[in-house]
Amino acid sequence: QKVKQLQESLQELQDRQMEIISKSVRDVVSMFPTLHALCVGPGLGRHPLVFKVVQQVLQRGMESNLTLILDADVLFMLSLEEYRELYKELLKYEGCIMTPNVMEMKRLPSTSSFGSENDNKNIIVEKGHVDAVSRGDVVMQCAEEGGLKRSGGIGDVLAGTISAYMAWNQIIERGNEGGKQQRAFAVWTACCTVKRATKLAFENKRRAMSSRDVLDEICGVIAHMEDDIERR
Repeated sequence: QKVKQLQESLQELQDRQMEIISKSVRDVVSMFPTLHALCVGPGLGRHPLVFKVVQQVLQRGMESNLTLILDADVLFMLSLEEYRELYKELLKYEGCIMTPNVMEMKRLPSTSSFGSENDNKNIIVEKGHVDAVSRGDVVMQCAEEGGLKRSGGIGDVLAGTISAYMAWNQIIERGNEGGKQQRAFAVWTACCTVKRATKLAFENKRRAMSSRDVLDEICGVIAHMEDDIERR
């Protein structure tokens, strides 16, 4: 009798979990029509139920042709064997941008282990002293000088900045096939933007610099870059 009660309680718990997952997925997917890009990872956490929700959201995102920027804990999720097939799908999805740091890159399975890198259509940003933006076998390096302090949260600022640039690029792509060719350049430009912002923030705040200070510099950096383009 006790075993039966435990089984029933377990089934109720599992049903409740599936209900929570389904509702969470519906809530996020319902916002897709209002989005140009979706950034997943910063502040996500590593709860198994959250990962289940994210798995379905990413699958629905690919089905909806939504631009996906993946960072932080979602990259840890994709390094797990349970999500290996999803990782392979994302590698071949041209609307996906992954932004791993050195340790996250080491955890992720090698892209070459799934066949030729030429088959991969996504963009990978390997963050470091020099950011490397790669798509297949084509690599662009952002050697822009940054600040001398690597504060926590700058990676989140980069993920958000890439999301903004990709949203703008998504608008350009409408009715313009050439826009797709500019995706890697848009990501590279976002990397340069954050590097410049980090340099300015460090010059102003020195060792007291935080990621918020970097964020505060983004608007001015973009305005300066626009002025440079107009003068040319």
